Amino acid sequence: MEKNVGRRGFLVSGAVVGAGALVSACTSNEPAAAPASSAAAPAAAAGGTDNDKPGTKVVIGFSAPAADHGW
Repeated sequence: MEKNVGRRGFLVSGAVVGAGALVSACTSNEPAAAPASSAAAPAAAAGGTDNDKPGTKVVIGFSAPAADHGW
């Protein structure tokens, strides 16, 4: 009779999670190549509103405690 069924299941599930992380890390963020078609798709209409114009420049600051704060 097998006594390490729980341990084996834990190790197999860990291996599955690790393989999933490896596969997801190896995917590309490059856009797919456009199909070679003679009929080009029509361009999307540009919605020009005042909200599309750049605004004033702002500076966002960040303050954090020192690394030796004792926590």
